[in-house]
Amino acid sequence: MPYPITNLAYGLRCRLSELSTPVERYNLQIAAGNTSTCPPKLQIVQETLESLIFGCKNGTISAYRNFDNYLNKELSIVCQDDSITICNDSVSFYRFDVQSLNSDILDHFLFNAGSLKLMHCHLSKPFYETLKMRFLKVQYLEMYGYTEDYRIDFTNLLTMFPYLQSLDAKGPLSENWISEILQVKNHSLMSLTTLKKKNLSQLCVLLFGATDAFDFVQHNHSLQNV
Repeated sequence: MPYPITNLAYGLRCRLSELSTPVERYNLQIAAGNTSTCPPKLQIVQETLESLIFGCKNGTISAYRNFDNYLNKELSIVCQDDSITICNDSVSFYRFDVQSLNSDILDHFLFNAGSLKLMHCHLSKPFYETLKMRFLKVQYLEMYGYTEDYRIDFTNLLTMFPYLQSLDAKGPLSENWISEILQVKNHSLMSLTTLKKKNLSQLCVLLFGATDAFDFVQHNHSLQNV
């Protein structure tokens, strides 16, 4: 049943439109079941894509439809004032930090994607918190190119993304990375790919200990050391 936002006075709905980001305005139209919910602006869907790639260079953020466009820095997506682009499958971020994730440019994109790639990003708890605001139900995550200063904290990561099922982490990890995973009782992680080859005693606890949080299935290599 649509939320009765249209019962609000016209002036209040106009003010709501002024205060809303393009994505928020679109979601209000969907919730109310009426495109005139936030007058005088009609929130338009510019296009719907399966994948998106975002790059940040010298503080400038650009969006691309595919990796070739990103490499060649061509045919970037131009965000119109009152339009949004919807992405339904996968999103990639190159060289992003917390400040980049808070850019107004991202307010022109509605992310329904369940798959994320983070390349050369500045990982931190605030980074995960900000990312979660735009990606509520990430299931597949690939991370590589990060340095020792921005290595993964599994406790923070799995707490922020409880629906995460598959993680590919190609970069430095804490010596206590397995303990970090075990600290989170309510996660959905089923597959982990990592470069780490140490802490085998803790690894046995993770794989064969009395926990249902992480299910190791040998025939399909749910946990890989590569």
